[in-house]
Amino acid sequence: MPAISPNTPAASSYTVSNSRAFVANSQLDFNNVPRSFTVSYPYPAPAGLTVTLVRITAPGGSVDLDALATAGTVDSASIAGRDVSATRSSGGGVTQLTCNIQDPSEAGVLDEHYEVRVSATAAVTWGYAVDNAFNSNVIRLVCDPVAAYNGLPATLLEKQLLTVTAQGAAGPALTPTVVRNTNPANGLVLPAPVPTYQFGHQGTIAIQGLPSPVGTSQTYQLTDAFLNPVPLPGVYAPTPVTFTVDVVYPGVGGPAFLTGHGTGAASITPRPQRVQLILDRSGSMGAEHRWDNAKTAARIFVNFFGEFRDGVNADDRIGITVFEDNDCSFRSSGPAGPPFITDVVPLGTPAAVAAADLSGPVFGNPGGCTPIGDGLFFGLQKLEAAGFPPNVRYTVVLLTDGDENAGTIKIGPGADPGNPKTWAAAKLDPAIDQITGPTTDLNLFTIGLGSAPNFTVLNNLAAAGHFAAAFTVGTLIDQFATMFSLSQEANKLLTRFTRVVGDPVPPAPLTEVFFDTSNAQKFGVAILKTLDPPTPADVIDTVEIARWDGTTFVVEKIVPADFEGHFYLGVPDASAFNGGTATWRVRRFHGAAVKPIALEDVFAFEDLHVKSALALDRKDYLTGDEMQLAVEIRKDFAPVRGATVRAVLDAPAEGIGSLLAGLNPDDVARQQRRKGDGKDRPRGRGALIDAILEKYDWDGLPRCNPDPGGLFVDGTDLLHDVDGDGIYTNTFAKVHVEGVYNWTLFVNGVDDDGNPFSHRLDRSTLAAISVSGKATTIRRETLKVAQPSLTAVKVTIAPQDDFKELLGPGFDDTVIWAISGEGVFAHVRDQQPPPVNADGTYTRTVIFKRGTKPTLRVSVNGVILPKIYLAPGLPAGDRREPRTSA
Repeated sequence: MPAISPNTPAASSYTVSNSRAFVANSQLDFNNVPRSFTVSYPYPAPAGLTVTLVRITAPGGSVDLDALATAGTVDSASIAGRDVSATRSSGGGVTQLTCNIQDPSEAGVLDEHYEVRVSATAAVTWGYAVDNAFNSNVIRLVCDPVAAYNGLPATLLEKQLLTVTAQGAAGPALTPTVVRNTNPANGLVLPAPVPTYQFGHQGTIAIQGLPSPVGTSQTYQLTDAFLNPVPLPGVYAPTPVTFTVDVVYPGVGGPAFLTGHGTGAASITPRPQRVQLILDRSGSMGAEHRWDNAKTAARIFVNFFGEFRDGVNADDRIGITVFEDNDCSFRSSGPAGPPFITDVVPLGTPAAVAAADLSGPVFGNPGGCTPIGDGLFFGLQKLEAAGFPPNVRYTVVLLTDGDENAGTIKIGPGADPGNPKTWAAAKLDPAIDQITGPTTDLNLFTIGLGSAPNFTVLNNLAAAGHFAAAFTVGTLIDQFATMFSLSQEANKLLTRFTRVVGDPVPPAPLTEVFFDTSNAQKFGVAILKTLDPPTPADVIDTVEIARWDGTTFVVEKIVPADFEGHFYLGVPDASAFNGGTATWRVRRFHGAAVKPIALEDVFAFEDLHVKSALALDRKDYLTGDEMQLAVEIRKDFAPVRGATVRAVLDAPAEGIGSLLAGLNPDDVARQQRRKGDGKDRPRGRGALIDAILEKYDWDGLPRCNPDPGGLFVDGTDLLHDVDGDGIYTNTFAKVHVEGVYNWTLFVNGVDDDGNPFSHRLDRSTLAAISVSGKATTIRRETLKVAQPSLTAVKVTIAPQDDFKELLGPGFDDTVIWAISGEGVFAHVRDQQPPPVNADGTYTRTVIFKRGTKPTLRVSVNGVILPKIYLAPGLPAGDRREPRTSA
């Protein structure tokens, strides 16, 4: 590594080892005598040699000493009134370039500051010597920084969070890369250079977060564009990676004159993966082919997992759990297992499960109520019981179409008279406490189907990016496929109706779907059948896949696997087809007749060489926030520039709280009568949402594209690579309604080898009402009471945001009331439950003695409202106080 010896300033000679360049700063006292220095380097001269003398003292100037000096002769020049001469001589494999600097006036000059900059293309060993250590005082000498990794493991695990550390750029104290004077009494004190570090990698794998931003920290954790930690990629075999670190001493000799490049070798290895799919089999799943699509989604997940993990790790397992409850109530104990909650497909190897019987009878039929907590507990229990292979990684995908309404475990907030366990308490149960513990790598994904699920609960269960909402049955399989791409290392490929991206779509009926693979080692394709075909001739009984050979499509002899609901085409060795880079066509048939096909009927995944990764700046939002999006595109270790990244947004059209607040008692009564049989009957907020759907005869809550003219602040639907680093960004500033925002991004581009690629990225995020202390209305009403010495004041608040969107009913557990001074809540005095309103307002009545002046403070979802004065004659609220958050 680079080093300077000796390690003290003001020496007469130095050796600079293993460095491409160095910079020496000296203060010269001429005293009517010329000063000189000598630069030594190997003979013949290293490639790219430059030796430059710079006068730092005003008026400044510089001269190229390497061009000036000629072997055996003395050549001269001048810098701002100083005569400079140089000569070069060689012998014994070493060249010495000696420079003399003289003040022709011979007036005697003290402490003139000069800098010598020496560089070559490759690192060599240099010498630097001055004629007199006192009169040619070396105040700072800096060479290339140390660039090396500190403690990089030789073996890394897929999907692990990684923090890397570089060795200090200054090197060890005895052999540093910076030598400088620190005592003003001994000469000018120049600052120590502040090194910058940039971490990267080389190899045939894309790693999100690399290269890192340039920074001054020796330590870097892999992060996305918004500094959220991201794991290493998944791999399907041990994959060698060369990690790089580039270090610069900026400002010494120039912006990047002194640099270092270091490497560290490592291998990313596969880990055992245990996957549990947990499906809601409650009665509501029997509607609209929900259960049929859920079964197909689970089978497709199993197909892809079996394809991509085949032979990767002997400890890989996957299974399927279903849950329902015949006792439609919360309770503290009772059956929470078979036959209503059971593993219909026990944990098995990917190949064995993919080849097992996955027909309809295996999954059973929907019925009963929705014990989400018990279903999740059972699935985790099965994973924990299967053991903990070294370095195991767990993945759980939970699907539900409703809010929890039964079971012995309640995940959501609020108590229930049946006294079920909270999820926090359930996680401490010995049956699952290890798998839910802080040292276990458990990745929980949640999918909510339809409008009824409590999306807040599902979002809170999952990590950022691991929550999805499917508002129609048709998008359920798509969201399951998205969870596969996130949990594994696979690109979700963009499907289209034309061979060439951007060509006009042909007229209906559309019978061909196309997609591209790029340097794929393996890929898989699932093609849906037609549910409820109108005639026997519409039954899909086979599919084909064909590859474009440059002239025509050639049908490949890839035999599809036939499942209930879909066909699956697996290609374990994609490199056999033009190195894995190709355009593919998929068609569906009944007999010899080609049948219509939709883009939503085809799901294709490939392993990653070109990787696109989507990040949002937050996990969830409040109304009024901006959403920042970033898509990072890499081809192995290199950023991909010039791609097109287009966004589509499916957003809530109306606020749920305002809709619910508009319900009247007849609406709620109508819903209760319709669901009066108790079979999977929604409760609480879920029941109110159901009443909204019933009132307006809606299949789901209204959705929209919030701005067809351009989603982002720049008036476009595009993300832009502003810095040319392969990270495409933009900002959405219209989060005006609470609910789920479903983003879809279409990525098209060409990699540096000229191969086209097309990816699709999906992400769901949640926006809640940002309660505004200013916009929230507060109403105070004095009530009559029997005792003349007491006063009763009823306070009603209607929480809303600055867009006048109401929080709505159902948040009684997060609206906190507190009395300051004498007084008591009427319901507490009377030993009654607190009042609950259905119109989006929240109410308390306070009883206090006449003549006292109690006040009331209210916190709504953590936002403290202005102080409310209860005594008659005082203003209802003091809005001069700033809003604060609890």
